Amino acid sequence: MSAQPYQIIGSEVIKDSQVPGEMVLYVVSFGKSTDTKPTQANYKLAMGSSAFEIDTGDKYFWDTENEEWIKPGASGGD
Repeated sequence: MSAQPYQIIGSEVIKDSQVPGEMVLYVVSFGKSTDTKPTQANYKLAMGSSAFEIDTGDKYFWDTENEEWIKPGASGGD
């Protein structure tokens, strides 16, 4: 089975961005390790947004400074 987008089970608008029509969202998402985590293609992710891998139990948090998913305790992102 091919990779699919993570399922976003919750989101909340944190604030409107400086860019017209753009919002900053805090999201909670779930998927498999082979699936595609949410990106900033359609909206900006808020710091601390979360992505959980249901097959590995790993969790990731969005780092706005580096624009990447960070696994707590690991160096570098995903």
